[in-house]
Amino acid sequence: MKEFDLVIFGATGLTGCQAASYVNQVARDEGVRWAIAGRNPKKLKNLVKMAGLEPDAIIVADALDDTSVSDMVKRTVAVINLAGPYVLYGSSVVKACAENGVSYADLSGETHFVRDMIDQYDKTAKKTGARIINVCGYEALPFDLGCLLVADRFETKYSEPPELIESVTQFKFKGKVLYPSDGLSGGTWLSAVEMLKSEGLAAVDDPHLLVDGDRSWLPEQSKTYDLIKSTLPRGKGWLAPMIPSPWLNPPIIYRSQEILREKSSARGYTYREGMNTSGYIPGDKLLKPFAAIGLAALMESGAWLVKSKSSLPKKWVSYVMEAMGPKSGDGPKPERLDLWSYSIDFIATRDDGRAETVTVTGMGQPGYKSTADIIGQVGILLATNDKRLPERSGVLTPATALGLDVLPDFEKARLTFS
Repeated sequence: MKEFDLVIFGATGLTGCQAASYVNQVARDEGVRWAIAGRNPKKLKNLVKMAGLEPDAIIVADALDDTSVSDMVKRTVAVINLAGPYVLYGSSVVKACAENGVSYADLSGETHFVRDMIDQYDKTAKKTGARIINVCGYEALPFDLGCLLVADRFETKYSEPPELIESVTQFKFKGKVLYPSDGLSGGTWLSAVEMLKSEGLAAVDDPHLLVDGDRSWLPEQSKTYDLIKSTLPRGKGWLAPMIPSPWLNPPIIYRSQEILREKSSARGYTYREGMNTSGYIPGDKLLKPFAAIGLAALMESGAWLVKSKSSLPKKWVSYVMEAMGPKSGDGPKPERLDLWSYSIDFIATRDDGRAETVTVTGMGQPGYKSTADIIGQVGILLATNDKRLPERSGVLTPATALGLDVLPDFEKARLTFS
């Protein structure tokens, strides 16, 4: 029997503190023995005091010290890893979990890191029974599970899968003034900087980056991003590319499709997404089209930079970003995190007009509060080895690791699927 059911590694950051607070609220009712971990014991003790936490232990471990990470992992059933950027600090924790059959979840938005983890540890994790789940917060859990749910409902209703699933996200903010820090933290910014510095980054612009084998089952129109096209109006508002990254949810959703079709010959569906500017971009309605198109053009320029064969411009831009952007520890003020909410509408269709819809709603700042609650609930499910989870191991996705049976549990995290 393990000493702990769950360890939160990297607990002293903004998201780590919020995730620890969530686990602190539900762990006792679930019978979960949990600990917080990080490299600085003083910060960990201060966190316990300031946030009023009651963990069963404090563990000192450093992501750059393989021995301390291995010792930590061997003591627990599951690990939530919140110590990023993951390309710098994540691989040692994934390695230890994969080798020891320990469940793992993180918030990596670095798809090239996820690709590396699949290549290095998928086979090992399958042998040991470890569930390794990357990108397990607001990105990409609601989108991945939303697609799984609407596709399941479509197939149940029409006896065949959809050809296209689209999602439209809308944010709401109750505050009077929206500050830049409300939407972006230093940790997220530094992850983007490290991605830009990385070699082989051009592959990030591939929606099928995380697909392992033959891609012939995927629709032709799913093979490229077209952000400008995504600015077309839909419903009540103009759409813009997803913030902070339009290149993150699609690769996860296509990997889910690949894993779920292992025992079938089903054709894949195309996934497209957009953000309703009426909830995020300020200004008069007449400005919305220009804001949407401008944001799409800016991101298309970023994609051009990513695909550039020359490393010099990418490195130059990354250094400027590092110097001018928010620093590690900067981010939304805690008292403003609950001013946010969001909804995601999914529509699954076929060319003949048949359709099915699902709506996902979440409470709290998406990237920090809602994300923290979501991964906290994932940690609880993994820690208890919930019998409703699919019997599947390896480097997985939220949809393939968690399945549909546990969706009601996310209501505790104020995330609702309907």
